[in-house]
Amino acid sequence: MDKKSPKISIIIPATRETNDLSVLVQHLQSASIINNAHEIIIVRSKSVTYAELVDSKKHVVTVYSKHQRSSAMNAGARMASGDILYFLHSDSYPPDGFDKLIVDACRDGAGAGSFRLRFDTHNLMLKSFAWFTRFPWYWLRFGDQSLFVSATNFNSISGFDETLSTMEDMDIVKRLKNQTSFKVIDKQVVTSARKYETYGFFRVQFFYIIVVVLYHLGFSQQILLKILRKMTHKY
Repeated sequence: MDKKSPKISIIIPATRETNDLSVLVQHLQSASIINNAHEIIIVRSKSVTYAELVDSKKHVVTVYSKHQRSSAMNAGARMASGDILYFLHSDSYPPDGFDKLIVDACRDGAGAGSFRLRFDTHNLMLKSFAWFTRFPWYWLRFGDQSLFVSATNFNSISGFDETLSTMEDMDIVKRLKNQTSFKVIDKQVVTSARKYETYGFFRVQFFYIIVVVLYHLGFSQQILLKILRKMTHKY
């Protein structure tokens, strides 16, 4: 990593129904302590609507992409001008000083990495699941933990695999770990437990485990998506 202060481009895919992103943008601006987060790129499909965020002083821009998350994140990366790309879900909130933590990790030799996870709930099952995110195993890496990667490393592996409609986060971490040092920062991103509360904690976790196992066994994306759709239909 260059000795000069590296710039971070924050890329937020808003490809599904999402809350008012102004809250997240305000959090990112207040949680950044060394002002390295120099731009926030919100990527949306034309079917996604929310309060527009256009403020050149805050370096917030929006770009359009396909509905698929992998395509959206690649579209955001193409617009980015930062030395480090930081991919963040729209319902996930990184810790105070996240920008310094990312810069320090990169200066210590990490070419990519993520944070640990905490859900915004007291549910013991989700607390137990989040505890395991301290370990660096790639099959524990999901997008809600966020992902930082140097722009050089991201481009060298051609970004996210746009043939994937799910498991794109696990796929890119596996490829990055084969190329560069990957660090799990010992601070937590707080993410929404809304899906678990809506469809049931055990139900959602059960379906996710099935999808992860089948993904590693080589099952098609169509089958994985069909299983995930079943998760959101209780009857």
